[in-house]
Amino acid sequence: MILHFLGGMFAALFVLWLGSAKLGLKSWSRMKILSVSLTSALLVGILWEAYELGSGLTFLSDGVRYFADTGSDLLMDCVGGIFGFFYAIHLVKRYEQ
Repeated sequence: MILHFLGGMFAALFVLWLGSAKLGLKSWSRMKILSVSLTSALLVGILWEAYELGSGLTFLSDGVRYFADTGSDLLMDCVGGIFGFFYAIHLVKRYEQ
């Protein structure tokens, strides 16, 4: 669970860092930063879950356990993305002055 949280936060901060290097994060609205954070965290989480399924680390035949595990993993990815959003807002405020 902690690795999904950290992975979501890292994915969000990495994509925001790339966006700030190219487009300047200071000009983005908070909603845009939040949507980019959540989208990137969720996308990386979905790709990871597809990798786990494709490599045989998890199985659809596990039924409810598979969907509960995947759902909690994606939820933690999103929570990490939200924390990445808050940290990005903190950095924008800090270096805006």
